[in-house]
Amino acid sequence: GRRSGRPYQTSLGAHPYGDGFLLPLGYGTHTDWYRNLMAAGTGTLAWKGRIYQLERPELIAGPDAIQAWPTRDRLLLRLAGMHDFVWLHAAQDEAEASPQAESAVEHAAQ
Repeated sequence: GRRSGRPYQTSLGAHPYGDGFLLPLGYGTHTDWYRNLMAAGTGTLAWKGRIYQLERPELIAGPDAIQAWPTRDRLLLRLAGMHDFVWLHAAQDEAEASPQAESAVEHAAQ
């Protein structure tokens, strides 16, 4: 957390994009997970059984971001009114194997 320094885990959808992943901002930039992630500047993503170290979160919007998602997901995102995303870039570290299969982001202010 931004103030507590404790790590938190938040379940989110994620999709590979560029050198990292896109996360949809369904409730905007005022959510705690987004604010914590931006304050920390880094986080980890558990996705399809692997752990990815991610950094340099960027707020992005527009057709390029939405086009990265599969057609079915793209339609659902549009119906839900989601058009803003966080792009997290892969850190220099190698991804570690993990038994977790659910998408989750852990973040903590450093």
